Amino acid sequence: MKTITSRDNALLKRVRRLLSSAAERREQGCTILDGPHLIDAYLERYGPHGVDLVVARSRAHQPEIATLAARLGEDCGNVVEDALFKSLSPVEHPVGVVACVPIPPPPRAAQGPVDMLLLDGIQDPGNVGALLRTACAAGFQHVSLSPGCADAWSPKCLRGGMGAQFHLHIEEDADLLAVLKGFSGQSVACDARASEDLYALSLQGPLAVLMGAEGAGLRPELCAAASHRCRIPMRGGVESLNVGAAAAVVMYEWVRRRALTTA
Repeated sequence: MKTITSRDNALLKRVRRLLSSAAERREQGCTILDGPHLIDAYLERYGPHGVDLVVARSRAHQPEIATLAARLGEDCGNVVEDALFKSLSPVEHPVGVVACVPIPPPPRAAQGPVDMLLLDGIQDPGNVGALLRTACAAGFQHVSLSPGCADAWSPKCLRGGMGAQFHLHIEEDADLLAVLKGFSGQSVACDARASEDLYALSLQGPLAVLMGAEGAGLRPELCAAASHRCRIPMRGGVESLNVGAAAAVVMYEWVRRRALTTA
């Protein structure tokens, strides 16, 4: 691997810009992956083209990181001193490797209707990443994010998604009302004030699940456009769930019902 000693190195300056700016990520069509798991998942899916690896010197000989560097080759691997690496990591305690990668195009859309997750104004990138991860695990194939949602390709959102972004068809800055109007299945708007109970709904696929920001919730016009507006029953004095937990309950209730109909 090549050694970089200057803080003003062009690659390091590029990494810092991509870490801090969604506009820069959109303009360049690139983002930053943090940690060997995410980088390995990216390489398995998309290969090494356009990938630049930056490794902290003290971690360069760790087996996971050394394997990544070997896969990419000498021209794509770069070593920096640990103190310099700290300015390149999006986390307080760096694991010692980041990669600058092209943001991949979305997977080819599936033929016919698919299960979808629609996110309205969810600003926390950790929550968005967790929602994408759960959607992928539950077999949902398409996610639409309204304007105002966190950047699905930000480093924090990528860490929360743990590679889910690489397997989903993600539409950002989406007009969710238009998405709903073009959707041929049923849709469920999750709203703590709704009278319908999630477990009492009669659902048939395909399904679109709508989740709004914690606090503000879904916009009224989205609730009105959905086939169902439902609440998740809660006990013990708790008034609400984290949006990621609530979405998991709804999506996995749908997973359970699908399993019953195909058994």
